[in-house]
Amino acid sequence: MHLGGITVDPNWFLQLIVTLFVVAFAVLYLVKNTASKYFEVDANFDRDQTMTAIPMDSGRISCAACGNHGTKVCSRCKSVRYCSPECQRTHWNSGHRTECKENSS
Repeated sequence: MHLGGITVDPNWFLQLIVTLFVVAFAVLYLVKNTASKYFEVDANFDRDQTMTAIPMDSGRISCAACGNHGTKVCSRCKSVRYCSPECQRTHWNSGHRTECKENSS
């Protein structure tokens, strides 16, 4: 058999094709088994199906006094957040003092 001016033995050529085919399936099998340990393999991903949103606890992220993004946490109960010392004072004087005692004990 002549391919591009090169003489090729048909048995050797057929053996090469079968070997490559078997190696490709072996690699596919190994990759799929390895991936199934870490990922959901053969999952049904429908484009029409939408994912449900994960609810976020916005009370823990926003300031308890004004609703802005709170970065500081009450040092006693650690259950509310504040954006500034002024908001912390306002919330403390408006009743968090008694709630804080109940939450921390």
